[in-house]
Amino acid sequence: MEAMLRELIDINREILAELRLIRQGLTQPQAPTFTDQSEEPRVAAQLRPAPARMSPQDLEDIRGSLMDGIKRRNADKSDAFSEFEKLHKKR
Repeated sequence: MEAMLRELIDINREILAELRLIRQGLTQPQAPTFTDQSEEPRVAAQLRPAPARMSPQDLEDIRGSLMDGIKRRNADKSDAFSEFEKLHKKR
């Protein structure tokens, strides 16, 4: 019983960690760091907004696969919890 609860907690932690990484990736654009002041103007001149490389369909596919993964993990958690309840009721 305790092992199953620990497994559920571990799965929840993994999901939360993945969601945090996804959220960070979506909200924090990566800016170059400069070690030398002379590098800054040269690199800044090379930086231009990149053209959109992903179509709306690509983004929807990514969203769909992320949602499928989350749904699958939730189903696994639900199954584990149901199994836990069955074991608990037998006692």
